[in-house]
Amino acid sequence: MDMAQSSEHLCYVRCNFCNTVLAVGIPCKRLLDTVTVKCGHCSNLSFLSTKPPIQAPEKKHRLPSAYNRFMKEEIQRIKAANPEIPHREAFSTAAKNWARYIPNSSEGSVSNGSNNVRN
Repeated sequence: MDMAQSSEHLCYVRCNFCNTVLAVGIPCKRLLDTVTVKCGHCSNLSFLSTKPPIQAPEKKHRLPSAYNRFMKEEIQRIKAANPEIPHREAFSTAAKNWARYIPNSSEGSVSNGSNNVRN
């Protein structure tokens, strides 16, 4: 009897139809296959994949770009100056300011244009 137990892998499966928990002995030679399991209570067929699930690789978190940092700070600045402004309008204004932004200037501010949106 020890030999029969060591040649099988015991799995527990919940029937998709009646929620009965089934104990299934899978032969070791079939551990990498999909096994069909018939519920003894309702006769529903379930398919048990004995392969380990494939996990997606972890995404590396990138550092915020210059645009991301500028937009975050600029939206906060615009909303601090005008708390009643809708977020959509603040974002649009910040995007227009980014178009005029000179990243390597002495102040790192918006260029001096006649339609400067920055307050």
